[in-house]
Amino acid sequence: MSDDDDEYPNHRKVEWLVHLPRSDFSQSALYEIGAFITVFLIRNHASEFLGKAGQATGIEVGKAAPTDADSQPEDCVDDDVVTAGVSLRAELTTADFIIRRIMAGQSGHQFEDLVAHLLECMGYNARVTPKSGDGGVDVIAHMDALGFQPPIVKVQCKRTTGQTGAPEANQLLGTLGEGEYGLLINLGSYSQR
Repeated sequence: MSDDDDEYPNHRKVEWLVHLPRSDFSQSALYEIGAFITVFLIRNHASEFLGKAGQATGIEVGKAAPTDADSQPEDCVDDDVVTAGVSLRAELTTADFIIRRIMAGQSGHQFEDLVAHLLECMGYNARVTPKSGDGGVDVIAHMDALGFQPPIVKVQCKRTTGQTGAPEANQLLGTLGEGEYGLLINLGSYSQR
């Protein structure tokens, strides 16, 4: 089958130019893209998104043509779809709020304490490792009281909204022994490199 005979006629290749963390945008812009559908039109905050994309890539991005929100006919939307969209928006808004609070009000060490506390709330015994010389392991968690029985979870915490990549993951993987698992936690996303 050739590229022209694609079994998905609406398939379109995308070249990802840059990663832009959600925390870089205003809350109202995030509301607008907190869409529950795949294809949508950014009406009110197009210049904010284009500006950030241009700054990050160094590519001059054209200005969006103004649109009249009332000129587009409203689609009939199922109640379940609307409910799912509202739920997703609530989740994203809550996540954005929590990430901003952590970034503004906690140090890296306080973030490690928070992660340890969350693991304890999940039923693990967790302890934060010493602040220096931890080899990339910030929290150690286990189910038994003494910490001898597997599984033992070694956690590396990155208080960043940027991308965490392979070097950090490899550092954590290098600390793992038999019956041990690694958990890499950050506030942003993960890259393949």
